Amino acid sequence: MAKKKANQDQLNIKPVLLKGPKYFIQAIKSSLKGIKLTKVISTWVIESENLRIKVKNDGNTVFTGLIKWIGDRNDGSKGSVLCLSSGKELKIIRPTKDTVKQAVLDTEKLAIGINATTTTKCSVCGKGLDLFDELASCPLCDALAHKEHLYEWVKMRNSCPVCKKGISIDKNTNKIIAKN
Repeated sequence: MAKKKANQDQLNIKPVLLKGPKYFIQAIKSSLKGIKLTKVISTWVIESENLRIKVKNDGNTVFTGLIKWIGDRNDGSKGSVLCLSSGKELKIIRPTKDTVKQAVLDTEKLAIGINATTTTKCSVCGKGLDLFDELASCPLCDALAHKEHLYEWVKMRNSCPVCKKGISIDKNTNKIIAKN
């Protein structure tokens, strides 16, 4: 469950955010009043349109808006996917331990604050991995990369860019798998 911070209105929600949407939703529902959710398969739609989010990176605000829905990752990994709306655009974030420094739920303001980080580099291109990037990893060594970059690498070389072991893309699931 989410842990209370020194300020009683703020909860550390990073662990439940990274664990999965079921746990994230439980923390929100037990901490907030007036949140209306509808579950559709493995996605929770926020119907009340009052759960705000602010994403910062290196102290600079990079996104503010509302959380529209929270769902499972479609790659089978643990964690949540959030769809955010600024009113002008929709953004998808896929928080990971490598892209989130801190995630806090302010129960008084009905707001989530995420402090993002780009300290981890893509194992293919070398640029920082961002909270808004779709990521993929080697199933053998967990090397992270931008999904598009790793898939192109595997298609060309049939190996991991870091551990150099054989990996491929499963034609049925479109996931990266270890070669036998």
